[in-house]
Amino acid sequence: TEQALDVCRQWREAFGRWGFAHVVGHGVPDEHIEECYAAAERFFALPMEDKLSDCVRAAAHQWARDGATARGITRPRDSRPSPPPKGSGAADGHSGAPARVHHSDADLFPRSLPELKPATHRYFGSVQRLLQAIMEITAVSVGMPRSYFARFWGADAGAGGTSPHNILRLAHYRSQAGMPPRANQLRYGEHTDFQGYTLLWQDHNANGGSQTAPDGVPPKGGLQVRDPQTGAFLDAPPPPKAFTVNAGDLIQCWTNDVLLSNTHRVANPPAGDGTARVCLVFFAGPHPDTIVECLPTCTDRERPPRHAPVKAGATT
Repeated sequence: TEQALDVCRQWREAFGRWGFAHVVGHGVPDEHIEECYAAAERFFALPMEDKLSDCVRAAAHQWARDGATARGITRPRDSRPSPPPKGSGAADGHSGAPARVHHSDADLFPRSLPELKPATHRYFGSVQRLLQAIMEITAVSVGMPRSYFARFWGADAGAGGTSPHNILRLAHYRSQAGMPPRANQLRYGEHTDFQGYTLLWQDHNANGGSQTAPDGVPPKGGLQVRDPQTGAFLDAPPPPKAFTVNAGDLIQCWTNDVLLSNTHRVANPPAGDGTARVCLVFFAGPHPDTIVECLPTCTDRERPPRHAPVKAGATT
């Protein structure tokens, strides 16, 4: 329909300029969002001894104190978490570190919070359906067949049917009350995402965006997006009930820079703001065997391919 084509045009404009978009009318049920968000809050509120009692000592899924994980090292409060591991939908973090959700690893869910598993599974499934729509919009926006990307995420993407590079991270930013950050520190450093799309549900947007400041204005949250033209970082608070979606490096490679993977970061709150944050971060990457190379509709004689083909699994 003309309306659908208009959405695709808007998508190309937004991601060609910013690499980001706020998505409303997404179809993810409010109850799935609220249930998952509440379960994440309860998990991070557990006493440390309870979380540590659920630790899984495995090479790729290890919990530790003070923000350390099996894939990263602890640094000052301005440091960025390590990249997410491969997987598809149990929590493996604690207060101060991200918890990642993997559908295939049911034994990793904490015994002390049984409701976390069904809550994250329902949310994961709903967001995957949204991802399917996003990939269809992406394909049409760059002149490819609507179902082009399905093979890289859908039934043809490996034996499991769903790409193992789809993961849900439950991210917790601890309160900074009593430990103000140093000048120019960041809560999460400047970076681009290295896979496909990232679908973010920001903390103050839970419960339909009803968590607002006394003046009725939603708090900024902290996400900042770089303006590719000026280099300035701009606040990116979402409208009520909107997902914030950004393209990763593989999308930029596929589309030959038609759609951008843009730099972003998380700023610290104003002095005196001791609010902790919980966000739901869905990382969507194609099956690791996927060869990502310039789409035929994104290149011509005047615009040769700008990126060498890359295997998706090599980007982790």
